[in-house]
Amino acid sequence: MTPETGLEGPVLLDDAYGRIRQVLLTLPGFAVDDIEEPVRSVLAGFPEYVRFDILTSAEAKGRVAAWVEGRAEAHIHAAPEGLDFTHWARDALVAVETGAGPRVLISEKFGRRDDAAAARALAEAAGVEVRETHIALDGGNLLAQGGDVLVGRELFEAGADSLDAGSARRVIALGTATARPAETVVDSQILPTGWRERRRTGVGKGQVQPLFHIDLFVSPAGKTPEGRPRWLVGCPRLGARHLGLEMPDHADAELFDEVAANLADTGAEVIRNPQPLIWTDWPDKRLRTWHHFPVNNVIVEIEAKAQPRVWLPHFACEAWQELARIDAANRAIWEGLGFGVTPVTGCLALAERRGALRCMLNVVARGSAGS
Repeated sequence: MTPETGLEGPVLLDDAYGRIRQVLLTLPGFAVDDIEEPVRSVLAGFPEYVRFDILTSAEAKGRVAAWVEGRAEAHIHAAPEGLDFTHWARDALVAVETGAGPRVLISEKFGRRDDAAAARALAEAAGVEVRETHIALDGGNLLAQGGDVLVGRELFEAGADSLDAGSARRVIALGTATARPAETVVDSQILPTGWRERRRTGVGKGQVQPLFHIDLFVSPAGKTPEGRPRWLVGCPRLGARHLGLEMPDHADAELFDEVAANLADTGAEVIRNPQPLIWTDWPDKRLRTWHHFPVNNVIVEIEAKAQPRVWLPHFACEAWQELARIDAANRAIWEGLGFGVTPVTGCLALAERRGALRCMLNVVARGSAGS
């Protein structure tokens, strides 16, 4: 029994193995206009037996109720009045295995807006037991698959190295040896006079991860026929090549290469997949913001007696039709590994907020891999 959590372990819920049973979503009013398409795509793309519990603010409740109409296992819960929360349900809650129903951990150190309070309200309304821990936890910086737990180095160095102490799984820190520069805003050399570029969005001074969460560029993908763990790691070079674009220096491709090499050194098979560095223009601010597309921010389900599945974010839209090449290339990789692919469309709006599918969905309960 660990004093930090009161759990034997804790043993993180696997991100790949076992049938998905319950998913949590937080949908604040400010976001529903932009993320309606991916949410509807998720609700249409998951089996009917999957239970969705959704926390909404008052102004979003009517809209969300229309989206879930006809889905028996979708439950809407009202957020406490006055909460300022985001639609990133993954980060504040970390699901763990107990054998006695779903349970989640909330770190007392999690400080983004009111997301921790919203997460607690949602979990309790959904019948999920909540435990507090003083370990620094952030769901986007944790990936568990089979015998391995990947932890972003930033989180690892903040105390998450004690995770899974009661299990036989390896805890592997992912990061780079290169100090990260602070987020920079520079005078543009390629845009009209008066415009600026914002580079390395979301990466703070001194960080040692290519992106602020590892689930933005790493995906669990089961194992090889020989039993080695398999992971996908995004590659900015491939992303630029598929789009026919030059890759800017601030794509930091060598940092992604370093992570891939370190993961391969653990004995895993690492497959590189195209992850472009793309921009969003804000004419009213005369600002171009660059961001790596979170193509690996997926939901995976592997069972013993069924074809493995992946719910894959798709980004192509009228404004960025070229991204259909990235969608198709990543889909082909998953299908080549034997996965059935369910595309989740409309994820450009999520990517512009530096997240995608796994960031938005928090899987808190799975059946056994053979169920």
